[in-house]
Formats: sequence, C-alpha cells, structure tokens
Amino acid sequence: MTKVAFITGASTGIGHELCLQLADRGYDIGMVARREDLLKELAAKVEAKGRRAVACPCDVVNRDQVQDAVRQVSRELGQIDLLVANAGIGVDQPIQSFDPELAKKIYEVNVIGLMETIAAVLPDMVARRQGHIVGVASLASYISFPKTYVYCASKHAVRAHLDGLRLEAHSFGIKVTTICPGFIKTPLTAKNKFKMPFLMEVDDAVRLMIDGIESGKKVINFPRRLYYLIRIANLLPEALKRRVLSN
Repeated sequence: MTKVAFITGASTGIGHELCLQLADRGYDIGMVARREDLLKELAAKVEAKGRRAVACPCDVVNRDQVQDAVRQVSRELGQIDLLVANAGIGVDQPIQSFDPELAKKIYEVNVIGLMETIAAVLPDMVARRQGHIVGVASLASYISFPKTYVYCASKHAVRAHLDGLRLEAHSFGIKVTTICPGFIKTPLTAKNKFKMPFLMEVDDAVRLMIDGIESGKKVINFPRRLYYLIRIANLLPEALKRRVLSN
C-alpha cells in the first residue's frame, strides 16, 4: 500500500527536497507552505514522478488552516503515515537592535507551528496506533550562538518537545524522530553573514534524513563532526567559548 507523507515548509529548501525524494521512494505527498505558486510547481514535479500530490497553502501558526490541510490531504490521499514538521524561520537578532516582535514570530513559526501540526495529525495516529512524526530541529539546539540565540532557543524547545512526545507516543505505536542538521545550502542559510562550517548540499542532507527516518532512528544529528565540535564547545570555559563562537 502506498504511504502518505505530510510535509510543512515545503515550498523551498529542505521541505521542497523532502517532497521530491520521498516521492522517489514511493510516497504520495501532502505539502504545506504559504506560497501557493511554489506549491503548485512542486506538486507538478511530484506528479511527474508518478505520485499523487495535494498542495495546501497554509500558515502553520493558524490552527484552522493546519487542520483543514490535514483533513484535505487525508480525504484526497488517505491516512497520513509520515509527518515531517519542517517549517521554520531564522533571523539574526543583534543585541543593539533586538526586536521582541521578531523573536515572537520566530517562536510562533518554529515552535507553535510544529505543535499545531503535530496536534492536527496526532488523534488519527493514536486511534490507528501507528504513524511516524518527524520534527526538524537543528544542531543549534545544543548551543547558543551570538546574534542567533533566539533561533537556537526555539530549536532547543523543538527538540525538548519531541523528546517528551517520543516517550509518551511509544505506547501508542507512534514513532517520533528528531532531526538536528547543521548548515545546509538553502534560501534560509543564504542570508547568513557568518562562516558555516561543513556546509552541505540540500539533496545530500535530505538523503541522510530520509535514510535515518526509514531506519527508525530516534535522533539524527549531522554532520557528525560539527555535532561533536558543538558538544566540545559547550565544555569550554565561558571566556574561551565566547572567543570561539564570536569568530
């Protein structure tokens, strides 16, 4: 039986590539993003691969829109087997121009958007006692960088939420996977003005993600070298850590 994947943040970057590669692996795709024009283009690409696609223009922080999208995908494609909550934003917040409203927006999309999406698919998965929930956090969830600490904090919240959900969902037959990628070449990272060590191409990164999802991994941290460097950085004295992370 064909499986159905529901992907948020699907219009560009990681989400766009997830839709294409999951279609290559036999999934029908429900796709969510705010840009309807880009979703239609992506849906055509998925259908050209011989898979079905449903494009749902939607803001993930809008509960009604998210629930409507889940209902539409379930109605047209069938029950959702795999959710990838990928929608996210990140903006530098230098201390001289810190904007609480912008910080709030980052939290709304990265954290509340993920929770709204999971909440929309969870009742059906609980009733069926099966399903796979995947959330995209970041290696930045393990550390806080200058200027991007709001983003780091939001991804830490995502990781903590998924860790707790995993413990409870297990008894309902539901798998939960946390993906913590490093720097990936996408429109989001193209705005970064700092060094991005071990920068990966998006197709290579997504291949690693899907391999990990299909093998049932609970947490997918990559690239491994950057993950270990971040863990080591957290052990440094504050003064040395400040020097390292400010360069």
